[in-house]
Amino acid sequence: MKDNFVKNIVLLGLFNFLTEFKLYAAFLILFFSQATGSILLGMSLFSITMLSSTLMELPTGLLSDLAGRRRTLILGALVSLVSIVFIANGRSFWILAGGSILEGIALAFFSGNNDAFLFDHLKSFEREKDFAHYLGKTQAAAHLALSLASVSGGALVFLTSYTFVLWLSVIPKALALVICFFMDEPIKISQIKKSSPFSHFKEVFRELKHNRSLRTVVIADSLTGGAGEAAYQFRAHFLRLVWPLWAIGLAGTLSDLGAALSFWFGGRVLKKTGTLRCILLSKIYSMATNLGGYFLANSFSPILLASNSLFYGVTTVAQNELAQGFYTDSLRASLGSFKSVVTSLTYAVLSLLIGWLAEKIGVSWALISFQLFSATAVLLYIQLFKRLAKENRMS
Repeated sequence: MKDNFVKNIVLLGLFNFLTEFKLYAAFLILFFSQATGSILLGMSLFSITMLSSTLMELPTGLLSDLAGRRRTLILGALVSLVSIVFIANGRSFWILAGGSILEGIALAFFSGNNDAFLFDHLKSFEREKDFAHYLGKTQAAAHLALSLASVSGGALVFLTSYTFVLWLSVIPKALALVICFFMDEPIKISQIKKSSPFSHFKEVFRELKHNRSLRTVVIADSLTGGAGEAAYQFRAHFLRLVWPLWAIGLAGTLSDLGAALSFWFGGRVLKKTGTLRCILLSKIYSMATNLGGYFLANSFSPILLASNSLFYGVTTVAQNELAQGFYTDSLRASLGSFKSVVTSLTYAVLSLLIGWLAEKIGVSWALISFQLFSATAVLLYIQLFKRLAKENRMS
């Protein structure tokens, strides 16, 4: 029984490592901008990814809830593998767009499903209270992969070419697909009563309509997630202003190592600080260091920006734990996918906005202006904190 419990968790961590071992992560925006001849067109490919993910989020969440977590994981890994083949062969905008569309679909398969897979697996063994702990551990594997991939990818692209590194990235994607076939379907998901797809969608929107706190979480997480991801993908243009090209991968490595540590100890930190308090403190620190780094715009800036990663993991764990607490068992993946839909839409719009702003007011000022979205999210978290505290006093 214990071996069965450990098996899925270990394999999920290994799957996360292989999926996120993206040798191209540190320079993808530079490759896109070079291949398309425009920063705006390069950023538009990220928007295409998020738009395709948005269109597929609810259908894939529905598939996960009705057909199973494991099957959804396998399909996502297969689509992810095909997407990197398209991007590596990207000799035109339209081929790159095709790869970006497939990458978005893969993200949709993973977004609501993977956290639900872990939560349901833990619940099958009556260990759902350990969700934050094990989520931190499995996500730490993903960011360890990103850190190793960033530094090795940066060195490889300096010695070879963008195209070579992209083709090399096919290997871990293929291995991730193989790993999926060794995973077991969580027992808990097989015990949930299935409904028709139409009824299932109605239940999702009914839950969102009547749960004010859930709506607040969706909006706040989407603002921070969408704006944060758009700024992060764009950040290579800022790093090129203050560090040489070969060192950009090093900046990504520092960030991902910090995130890996943050994820690894995330569950332990949350027990001491509390979920909402942890989210608020980390968001405030992130805004302060981002503003400082972009205002300074010198060789120290990447180090300052990378320090945010020390809080990224524990904050992500806290946000997931908070959201999972508002989800119902029968809608767990679908509600997670809906939150991802809103995040993806936010990201798609803001990716274009930051590219447009950079061409109008400069790279640094475009990134500085994006801190407004984080400030708005902090206010929403504060409102939620007060509401939940009031409800606890009344109960």
